[in-house]
Amino acid sequence: MRYFRNVMKSLPLIGVVTVIMVLSMFLSVIRTFQPAYEASTSLLVSRNPGDDEAYEAYVMLQEVQIAEKIVNDIPELIFSTRVRQAVNRALQQELGDGNSYDEETFLKSVETETVLNARVVHVAVRYPDAEGARVAADTVAWTIDQMVMDLTGQDFIHVIRTAERPDRIAGLGKKHLWVLGLLGGVLLGMAIVLLMTLVEVEPMSRMRNQRYRERDKKPSTDD
Repeated sequence: MRYFRNVMKSLPLIGVVTVIMVLSMFLSVIRTFQPAYEASTSLLVSRNPGDDEAYEAYVMLQEVQIAEKIVNDIPELIFSTRVRQAVNRALQQELGDGNSYDEETFLKSVETETVLNARVVHVAVRYPDAEGARVAADTVAWTIDQMVMDLTGQDFIHVIRTAERPDRIAGLGKKHLWVLGLLGGVLLGMAIVLLMTLVEVEPMSRMRNQRYRERDKKPSTDD
């Protein structure tokens, strides 16, 4: 009960702490924060999907082995300089100069998921602009298609799902950060009040215990 009474008494303090927390969040994070949109595409690795029965068993086996190797190599190809440069050219062409990935950001913004049995690679790409995310994901897919064609001389890559323009942010947005800053400030203020309450209660507890000890030491009047 004492804590809740102190909370009510310390509302101005909690308010000040909350304002400081929100301003700190704004200056350190929110002001420069860029939300991320995510677009995804899928690649099928197969020489001629849906018509494998037309191949002889030996040829089919060879192509399956090649396809399986390509599936394992695709994630490494995606993070190559050639793919990143192609994505940056496409972004600058579609959205204007200044839209590009550096190497570190590209590594953090692209995720791959490989389904070995189906020989499918799903690629998800994040970018601060919704249309940019779509352009980046599609460019990754078509660049990988061209790279595998150059390496093998055969059309092993089929883009089975092109990227669509995302209609919402992937992950946190600026509104979320404002709310987190507000809640964080309130919780921090209440934690400060809790510490103040504990500091206030401790001396009182010691004084009460001292009085009990002194009373116990007094000689009994009944003797």
